[in-house]
Amino acid sequence: MITANEARKKIDTLATKRGEEERKKAEEKITKAVENGESSCWLGIYISEATKKWLESLGYKVRLMSDQRDGDDTEVRW
Repeated sequence: MITANEARKKIDTLATKRGEEERKKAEEKITKAVENGESSCWLGIYISEATKKWLESLGYKVRLMSDQRDGDDTEVRW
């Protein structure tokens, strides 16, 4: 059994890795959409609150979508 401290460290590491992956995906999707002359894009994932705040700090409008029929997604507008 691991200690609570070790568990917290592991969660922090996983959250950081997840955030990096989300940011990379967002950058790729936004860049592609801009190159196509679009003013918004869908990321295809439901992003974390930290990634949402990061995008908003860059001036993007972010809408998280969670629907039983359509699944989870994130819309980014600029």
